[in-house]
Amino acid sequence: MRAMNSAVSSSAKTRRTGLLVLGMHRSGTSATTRWLNLLGAALPGNLMEALADNNAEGFWESRDICLLNDELLQAAGSCWDDWRNLDQHPPPEKTLNTWQQQALEQLREDFSQTRQFVL
Repeated sequence: MRAMNSAVSSSAKTRRTGLLVLGMHRSGTSATTRWLNLLGAALPGNLMEALADNNAEGFWESRDICLLNDELLQAAGSCWDDWRNLDQHPPPEKTLNTWQQQALEQLREDFSQTRQFVL
């Protein structure tokens, strides 16, 4: 019974909860992300810089994930402020695997030591 309890508690220690904030720009995503952070969720390491004339307190979002998202959108012939539908043809599997690996590496880099994080 003791070995089983050790395995359970060891497994419980590695469980993580990721909170993903999604929304249109200027819709309160930064404020929501910061609110969740103040409630205990860890923020990414490389935050987007504050802008005095836009979000003077900060954006509270990952600069690295933003750059990856921009790369994904560009590959689909789009950008963050493009209102048109995205190209529905997926990129080659090798490209998808590369992006997935980049995303996983970034999550590990930012949150490997936290049990709850917000992105």
